[in-house]
Amino acid sequence: MSVFHVSVFPTRKVPCHCQDKFGCFMTLLEMVNTKISRFILNNKTSKHTESMYDYLQDFTFGGKRLRAKLCFTGAECIGPIPENLFELISDIAVAIELFHAAALVHDDLIDKSDSRRGLPAVHKRFAKFHEENSFVKCKENFGTASAILAGDMLLVWSSRFFYSALNNLLNTTAKQASDFHLDTMNILWHEMQNEVVIGQYMDVLHEHRWRQLSVQEALDISKEIMIKKSGKYSVQVPLCLGANTNGATIEHLEVLKRFSLPIGLAFQMRNDIDGAFANDKITGKPSSDLSSAKHTMLIGLARIHSTKHGRIRLEEILGQADNEEEIRAIVTESGALREAENLIKKWTDQAMEIIKEARLHSMGKEKLIKIASWLSQAT
Repeated sequence: MSVFHVSVFPTRKVPCHCQDKFGCFMTLLEMVNTKISRFILNNKTSKHTESMYDYLQDFTFGGKRLRAKLCFTGAECIGPIPENLFELISDIAVAIELFHAAALVHDDLIDKSDSRRGLPAVHKRFAKFHEENSFVKCKENFGTASAILAGDMLLVWSSRFFYSALNNLLNTTAKQASDFHLDTMNILWHEMQNEVVIGQYMDVLHEHRWRQLSVQEALDISKEIMIKKSGKYSVQVPLCLGANTNGATIEHLEVLKRFSLPIGLAFQMRNDIDGAFANDKITGKPSSDLSSAKHTMLIGLARIHSTKHGRIRLEEILGQADNEEEIRAIVTESGALREAENLIKKWTDQAMEIIKEARLHSMGKEKLIKIASWLSQAT
């Protein structure tokens, strides 16, 4: 038992019926969920840290598991996944999902978000934990410090799963374990980490200085941030890591990279639209991106296409929660929303064309086409 009182949220149980040749009668994504859940459960080191593990157990269970799906699909783009690679690929998928979870914990802290996936943001849960147990000093500072450490812990776990998978691939006798694939996976992993941190910093920097830039320059930077934060990290790296485990060639990786850029842009643009127009039941957040003064590409398009009066008014009220409806009206009336939808269609069509012409295994191609369609659709 914990020596502290911890806020109780509904328990999420992960089903497991161990019967088949892979050890569990479950889908691949259930395997990912179960691995994360069991790892956290089995690695509690002290009764004093139970709150962190309990909160991370809840936090890591939710989500679409997009990156895990792409990791498995990347492997299937090369061919059927051999039985001896299922566990290994699921470890890589877990590593990517834990890295993503870490990024979300820190992102919520940076954005001062109150919730994520229908639950209080991690820093908010820690602040409540402080309050419920009548700790001394500032509950907000405790929440901030604890969330930073919780995100760091997720990064540690992420690396552990990735390098364990890499070591297992190194020791396998299968054709997949060539020096080329191991080196490429190492490079992809480090590039992903680097791009996400750079993209996040650019996002923070852009939020504070976009008013000092020309309208076009601000729009261009917003697109660059989209590429760094979504195109590579959300699509390209998961696909290419999965493909590498199954013996991808340079040609395979090149076509997957070409596919990833336009569909990653379409995915992020859809997120930007949802962040501005969708309700909290869809986004899992109580407030929209409009109340945080984020200069997304959607806002950049609105500034370019608005009348002078509309642009000045948009710049004046962006970030004001009380004026969100007016901001949405300006974005819509300027034609920015329509152009954003057209860009999503354009980028999705480009990605579809690349995949249809690619020399990839039919199983993987079919799944990529479905995923591309799903990523670009309105919520």
